[in-house]
Amino acid sequence: MMIPRWAEKELQAQLACHRIVSVVGPRQSGKTTLVRHAEIGRAEYRNLDRKAEFQAAKESPAFFLTHHHADRLVIDEVQKAPELIGEMKYIVDNNPAPGQYIITGSADYRKLPHANESLAGRAGFVRMRTLTVAETKGRLPTFLERMFNRELPYSCDREDCNKILILNHALQGGFPELLSGHDADMRYRWFHDYIENQVILDLRDQWAFRKADLLRDLFPYIAAYSSKLNNVRGVSNQMATSWKTLSTYFNALEAMYIVDMLPAWSHKDYDRAGKVPKMFMTDSGLMAYLLGISTVDQLTEMTSDAADQTGKLVETWVYNQLVSEMDLRPRWNMTHFRYRNNREIDFLIQNEKGGYLGVEVKAAETLDAKDFSHLKWFSEQPAIKDFIGIVLYAGNMVTSPAKGLYGIPMASMWQA
Repeated sequence: MMIPRWAEKELQAQLACHRIVSVVGPRQSGKTTLVRHAEIGRAEYRNLDRKAEFQAAKESPAFFLTHHHADRLVIDEVQKAPELIGEMKYIVDNNPAPGQYIITGSADYRKLPHANESLAGRAGFVRMRTLTVAETKGRLPTFLERMFNRELPYSCDREDCNKILILNHALQGGFPELLSGHDADMRYRWFHDYIENQVILDLRDQWAFRKADLLRDLFPYIAAYSSKLNNVRGVSNQMATSWKTLSTYFNALEAMYIVDMLPAWSHKDYDRAGKVPKMFMTDSGLMAYLLGISTVDQLTEMTSDAADQTGKLVETWVYNQLVSEMDLRPRWNMTHFRYRNNREIDFLIQNEKGGYLGVEVKAAETLDAKDFSHLKWFSEQPAIKDFIGIVLYAGNMVTSPAKGLYGIPMASMWQA
């Protein structure tokens, strides 16, 4: 059964105002399924993963783009034939009608080494992410809006929200092919194939990266730094590899939507706030595979390493639940906050009215006053006028230690 995707509404909105719409996201996230099943009118589909289509696009881009019998042309994996971009630009410059082309890509064509066109002002972008738990349950993307409106959820049954349940969600991730209850061995095989036969292959073909062994060594470091400040130099020191080389690899993985960079919050009244972005893997299941985590038992061991991995994995999973809603809110902004090395907020979201929602993530089933201390401090700053702070945790009770501060079960992200 096909799961309706939140991104469909954004796709329709972009088609109404842009001549070209680019649907982007990691491989296997559901881009092709989206454009084939969305309500977008009469469309003709071509996939550059097919040899015949690829050759036709390379040999005669103009003919490929103009000879079709539908309202719009959909081209899958457009980054494989970058010459189409320039020709597409020429065509839409002579015809301003919206919605002429939909292009999909598992890499940002603007960042490819051979890119020479950006389609600036002509293309709108739709970010396709792996599935959220709320999407799989048919829920609407309203959690963040409800939090801004202080529409607090009710407490839930412990069977619906507990640490084991949350860790299982984080281990599974959101790739559509892995949502049918595969066991740990099946997940391992799928992710192994994904890295070896898709990600590394794309890096070789599109970026001309030849050091596959270096890439294999790099992936676990990337997973270990997910939810942490981006530190290419630190990784280069650990791997005894040039930081310039690793920086190129990091940029390519960001362009392939394997990692995201979450910018730091800045404000003129806080000149000493941190400026370094945080790095997040775009799927917690892939992150767990790269860290060698396949079972919940590995995360519940009473060791400092297990606690550290659990914290990073759950924060990465929560990031991917929240950012999928953020993609649908073009006037909202999501950052992280770090101030003088002793004040941190995992996610700081600002809406179009200037209000702030601070979100902390705790993998525990219980909370105490210190879990709210950074949110409380931020809410008391003179420059912050409208603030609500929440701690998302693995328990099942809604709590409020102070006005405007709330402990919210993570299950509230997908409860009706």
